[in-house]
Amino acid sequence: MGVIYKLKPEIKDFILAQKSDNPTLSCRKLTNLVLDNFKIELSKSSINMIIKEAGLSAPIGRTPKKKKQRIAMPRLPILLEDTSAKEAEAARQAEKEKWQKLAEEERRRQEEIRQTEEEKTRKAEEARLAQEAKQKAEAEAARRSEEEKLKAEAEAKAEAEKRAKEEAEKEALRKKEDAQKEALRKQEEERSAKEAAEKARLAQEEIERKAKEATEKLRLEKLEEEQKRQEEELKKSEEEKLKAAAEATKKAEEERKAKEEAEKEALRKKEEEGLAKEAEEKARKPEEEQAVPAQAEGVKVATAFDAEIFPQIENTGIILLKAADTIIGASQRIAAVIKSRLGLSDGNFNSVIEDLIYLPLLKEKIAQPLLNKLSACLKEIENVKVMNLDILRIMTLSLQEVRCLRFILSDGENVYLDGQMYSVWSSPHIPYDFVSPIHNLKKYINKYFNEGQPLVLFNAPGYDMPSAEFFSFLSAFEAQSSSINNMVLYGNKFNELEVIPMGAAKKRFFIFGVWPWQFIECRKVKSIGQFRPLHLEAQNSDCYIADIEMALSHPRLGKQISLSGCAVKTSLSEKTRLVILSNIPPGDKSSEALAVTYLDHWPNLDEAFQDFSHKIELSTYAANSQRFFSAEKLNPQLDHVLSVEELLRNYLLALDAYVRWYLLPVGYADKELALIKERFYDLEAQSTKSNENCAVNFVLPPEYAFGKDLGYLCHRINEKEIAFPDGLKLYFK
Repeated sequence: MGVIYKLKPEIKDFILAQKSDNPTLSCRKLTNLVLDNFKIELSKSSINMIIKEAGLSAPIGRTPKKKKQRIAMPRLPILLEDTSAKEAEAARQAEKEKWQKLAEEERRRQEEIRQTEEEKTRKAEEARLAQEAKQKAEAEAARRSEEEKLKAEAEAKAEAEKRAKEEAEKEALRKKEDAQKEALRKQEEERSAKEAAEKARLAQEEIERKAKEATEKLRLEKLEEEQKRQEEELKKSEEEKLKAAAEATKKAEEERKAKEEAEKEALRKKEEEGLAKEAEEKARKPEEEQAVPAQAEGVKVATAFDAEIFPQIENTGIILLKAADTIIGASQRIAAVIKSRLGLSDGNFNSVIEDLIYLPLLKEKIAQPLLNKLSACLKEIENVKVMNLDILRIMTLSLQEVRCLRFILSDGENVYLDGQMYSVWSSPHIPYDFVSPIHNLKKYINKYFNEGQPLVLFNAPGYDMPSAEFFSFLSAFEAQSSSINNMVLYGNKFNELEVIPMGAAKKRFFIFGVWPWQFIECRKVKSIGQFRPLHLEAQNSDCYIADIEMALSHPRLGKQISLSGCAVKTSLSEKTRLVILSNIPPGDKSSEALAVTYLDHWPNLDEAFQDFSHKIELSTYAANSQRFFSAEKLNPQLDHVLSVEELLRNYLLALDAYVRWYLLPVGYADKELALIKERFYDLEAQSTKSNENCAVNFVLPPEYAFGKDLGYLCHRINEKEIAFPDGLKLYFK
């Protein structure tokens, strides 16, 4: 039996309408009608159910045919009976009632049959629904049982997998631990091997250093012996010259005496010639007597070094190389030794020697007469045999570099400074970019530790908190819990160059910078004033400063130090760029003077810090592969003595190499002099001199492509505080 409630209402209405119009339609015919009109195939039982619900179903079975009714005929003769119309009507009415009663009974019987059928159908449907519900319940129970079974199996499987995974993880962990132990063992072996190799390398380096020192000592001894030999030869030559001059003087004296005797004899013979001739002869004799000794003693004659004929030569390359020379400091000592050897006292002699050093850059730019005079000066220097040895010794000492300074404190602690005085370090392994020629470093040492001027560091070391070494360094400068006993200078290969005793403990002064992002949790601003303008004369620029007092602490050490200084801005609208701090009492040095001292030494601020950080980063990545500047290739071999001209040429190359290594950006170290000359040395520059400063401004050609590199060069030079012998401070714009 179909499910009736799923049929659309219009289908049910169609079935009931057809049945009402034609009660004789069977369920089979209705099925065909529904199929023709709605394209739906219904079962006869479904249609029968719809008809029964509407009370339109016929009795079960075939429709009984009406039996032919027998009509009782009246007996004949009819006319003989006297029947009235009323009786006939009553008979018809009785017959009608009889049929109505039969129809009512049939209807009631059909209704009972329908209700019975409906009850059966309902019970059958309920039984079916109950059966379906039971089946569904059984199926649901079976499904749940299956799910529980599968879940149990899955849980068991998951538990098994978990146990297997745990076992695998334990096994992997065990293997990892075994691998780590093996790796640690190998690392320990490698470390031991490296330590052994390092010890062997250090031992080898020590042997090589000692061998090199021995070789250098032997070379210097040979140089000294050669110098002594040449000096002895010179002395012997001079003695021979003096002896020859004495013999010549003696011979001249003897000739003079013989001549006098002859003249006297001639005078005696010629007394008759008169007193006038005798007087003339007497006047001539004293002139000869004076002339001979004068020639024997020697008269100072004019030399090629006449300062008045050497005008000052200006050139951009010369200005840049002179700046490098003030850092290395060899030209003045070379000039001093040449003056001493030649016995000159010309005060303007240094400029002549500088022109000889820079001559390869100037040959095409100077007039021929001046070129001839410089050549004559060089020839006169070459005539002194030991001059090249003196110049070589000066160059060797001047090109010595200092990688770091080691301060040995009274409490036994060691603190390090880089050669260029950027900051305080915890170890001597400082990047090679921060080394300094020994001449320049000793100027700093004399300035900061002997003359009493404050040490100007670029910035304090550390990010979240100041380094422990920095606090030790500040305490040593205050001469409180500790002081500085000795200062040791180290070369590029950590070789000890010199030990400088510091004398009695005393307070020394320092200035350093703190950036806004440094020591946020370890600093406390006690007071800060209003910002006011400050003009920087050397840079011809303005900034704004405010008095500040700040306390720096180190939580791990439990130390704190209070310092005063100033906060710096480049404009009132921006945040503080830098805080300059010092241990100088505020009454001894104003904030303006403090800011000028710091900003004259470190004028570039943000750009300088970026360069400083970049060099540290490069040094960290490069590690042991990092190269450092070496002038050894410029030194001559022991078996070949260079001329003075070749030595001065080598010093020019050393100055150019220093500019490329330390003053130009990374990448120029391996470039040739010709390229540097084209890009930088041949530029046009204008200099403006004041009472204290010499400001240089470059005039760049159109489409000049190296402005950024030139700016970097100017920034690095300005940080060196270059001062020429005349006292003027050099500043590049």
